[in-house]
Amino acid sequence: MLSPPPPAPEEVVRERMASEPHFVKVLEALEVDAAHAPLVPDVVRVKLWRVMCHSYRTFAEAHRMEFFEAPPEGLAPNGTLGLSFCGTDATHAGAAYGALVLDQLERWATGQDR
Repeated sequence: MLSPPPPAPEEVVRERMASEPHFVKVLEALEVDAAHAPLVPDVVRVKLWRVMCHSYRTFAEAHRMEFFEAPPEGLAPNGTLGLSFCGTDATHAGAAYGALVLDQLERWATGQDR
C-alpha cells in the first residue's frame, strides 16, 4: 500500500487554482480571487496528511501488507510536497514524484530497501 503524496504547498495551490476551470468557477461564485481565497494552512494540511498516512499504515499492518511512506526526498522541509515534485494542477503530484515512488518500489523489490 502506498502513502498518498503530501499536500501541495499553499503557493502552488493558489497559483494553480487561478487557472483551473473548476476552481475559477468556484472562486467567481464566491467573489474572491485565488490570492485571497481562504485555504487551510500548510501546517494543518500536513498534520491531517500524517494522520491519514498513519491510518493507512495501521490498515496495511492489520492486513499483513507492506506500507510505503512517501519518499522523503519528495518533501519540502515543512512536510508539503517539494515544488519540483508538484503536478500541473492544484492538488496532484507530478511525474517527478512518480519517479521517486517507482525508484522506492524498485529498491524494495530488489531487496535494497528492506
